Amino acid sequence: MKILLIDDDEVILKCMQHALVDDGHVVLTALNGTTALRKFKESPNEFDIVVTDLELPYMDGVEITKAIREISDVPICVWTGFGDDPEISMLVKNAGADYLVDKLGLKLFVRRFDARNKEKGNGSEKNETLYQKRRADDDVRSSDSGKQKKTS
Repeated sequence: MKILLIDDDEVILKCMQHALVDDGHVVLTALNGTTALRKFKESPNEFDIVVTDLELPYMDGVEITKAIREISDVPICVWTGFGDDPEISMLVKNAGADYLVDKLGLKLFVRRFDARNKEKGNGSEKNETLYQKRRADDDVRSSDSGKQKKTS
């Protein structure tokens, strides 16, 4: 799955990018809304999902959502670390995006989104294979470490 990931905190952005790439996704990043919108407009049909922080310089997550909605119906998730504010949640949903309160829940959100798309037949077989291979490798490592503990 190809993801456009937007956050003005470079450390968080890189951590989330690495985590998603490790799960087999292709991730393009942007540190502000203006850059993100430019990247999206260059290839609007290229992205499977856009994930953006709410608070950003130049354009916030709601403004980015509204601008993208003018040209695409790509799924958008706006995240924030400010807690579950009903007014913000309603504002984001009215702009046409999903709302995620905890940035640490992003990997789970993307996995669920990816699984839902695969159920509908829209997912990438390549991503599924990478994900299944990684889980199989993890299972082998877990069983190997369990055997070593028993023999010690």
